[in-house]
Amino acid sequence: MKFKGVVYGIISSATFGMIPLFAIPVMQSGMAIESILFYRFALSALIMGILAAMQNRSFKVSVKELGTLMVLGLTYASTANLLMNSYEYISSGMATTIHFLYPVLVTLIMFLFFKEKSSVWVFIGILMALAGVALMCMGEGFGTVSSKGLLFAFSTIVTYALFIVGVNSSCVKTMDSHILTFYVLMFGSFLFLGTGVASHGIIELPYSISDAVNLVLLALIPTMISDLTLVLAIKNVGSTVTSVLGSMEPLTAVLLGVLVFHENFTVNHFFGIVLVVTAVSMVIIAKKRFSR
Repeated sequence: MKFKGVVYGIISSATFGMIPLFAIPVMQSGMAIESILFYRFALSALIMGILAAMQNRSFKVSVKELGTLMVLGLTYASTANLLMNSYEYISSGMATTIHFLYPVLVTLIMFLFFKEKSSVWVFIGILMALAGVALMCMGEGFGTVSSKGLLFAFSTIVTYALFIVGVNSSCVKTMDSHILTFYVLMFGSFLFLGTGVASHGIIELPYSISDAVNLVLLALIPTMISDLTLVLAIKNVGSTVTSVLGSMEPLTAVLLGVLVFHENFTVNHFFGIVLVVTAVSMVIIAKKRFSR
């Protein structure tokens, strides 16, 4: 197993965890979620496209690859959209905990359909990571249970698992990571353009310079960098390990909440972090030994 793939996975999940840092101020200014997500995906696709063009990377893809990229873009964007919608019906703590069941589905898909070898320690690590995520989210409370909110949250397990498996096991597996990321983000932006216009009749412009800056940073750090390193991680260490490394995302969110938003650091947070770090280490070691 390649060490750089683990590093890519940690960078990806850590930067994903920075979404609240840039998104919350824009949401508080009154911008609709669909508009925020459109700018997040469209600006990151634009930046990635410019960087790829400057490096003379080829944007040429086959019809089959284009169709696969479209599906990957829609599954990835749908994950963000469904998770945001779930927050309107159930607590973010419950939604996040449900969402982080996706490593279980990824592991099962890779085992059942792609015959990927695994060990009992990988499954134990996944359960530990899930328990750690649940502990870190527990401070927000799980509140009331809505069947609609549960449907949205459980749907993200399927869409995100399909995205991770698709990158690793489809015809785009060997595609240039920068080009793959560009097309995924571009197709994702089309989805939010459509939902934004359908919901509000227009994509809102930023209300202030600070909103514009936050939108650019949202597109750059927890989107373009996160997605590129996610693709690189999947290609280097596979879908299973990358999905477990994703549990570092709520860890980053908790630390940012404490350091930036002055939220309380609780005993649950501490033990949740310990469980997640232990689980990630266990899966990495188990996969490394099992692949020998």
